Amino acid sequence: MAPGPRSSPFPGALKLDPEVCAALHKQGRESAPRPGADAMSFERQLQTDLMVVFQRTRSHAVFNALHRRTSPLILVWVKGLLKRYSGFADPHELVQDTFVNIYSYASSFKEGSSHTFMGWARTIAANALRRGLRRGRTVSLSETDRHVDQRPGPTRQAQNSEEVEAVRQAWTLFLGLYLAAFQSLGPRDQRAMHLTEVEGMDYEEVAKELGVGRRNVKMIMFRARKRLQASMRCQLMMGQADAVRDAG
Repeated sequence: MAPGPRSSPFPGALKLDPEVCAALHKQGRESAPRPGADAMSFERQLQTDLMVVFQRTRSHAVFNALHRRTSPLILVWVKGLLKRYSGFADPHELVQDTFVNIYSYASSFKEGSSHTFMGWARTIAANALRRGLRRGRTVSLSETDRHVDQRPGPTRQAQNSEEVEAVRQAWTLFLGLYLAAFQSLGPRDQRAMHLTEVEGMDYEEVAKELGVGRRNVKMIMFRARKRLQASMRCQLMMGQADAVRDAG
């Protein structure tokens, strides 16, 4: 079974940026619970509201806020889901794939009384896991996702083109940051990342290739990914600082 609420980190303490609050208010959504409101119910509604606002505005600030609040919850859920499968999959990669699809398929999210963001995100995560376990067969998001609105609209083609271009630009930036961060890793970390990410080796094979134990490979990969994240985050912050200076 998937983990229950007690095993999930509660993100209610995370504060929203003023830009995100303004975007929510502009769309008639609440950014803080009303007096006496149930905190968990508000949090679930806020997650859905953030998704809807991102769907309508494509605001990067809103998407980042959504990611910060929900990625830890989805990670916990994915780890619980993985316990039901004998195959190996990296939960962090599954969460990353999930949010790539959330970004790409934002226009297909359908808000409703029983259609919450977390339910939709979990379906996408489950599909990402199935794709990883069934190599050679692509599982469509629409195959099991009852939250996706399949009705074609007159502006769908234009929306799809805009989304493809937005994702292309985002991935171009991401890959540039990733390459710079990868080059900053040590030779062993680079080799381990290459064997797993490019050649598709499992941890047992990588352990033999590197001459270390399987647990050592897990630690090497964990630390390498942490270093990658820290380096990419630093590059983004430096880029934002440079943009502010140039604007000033």
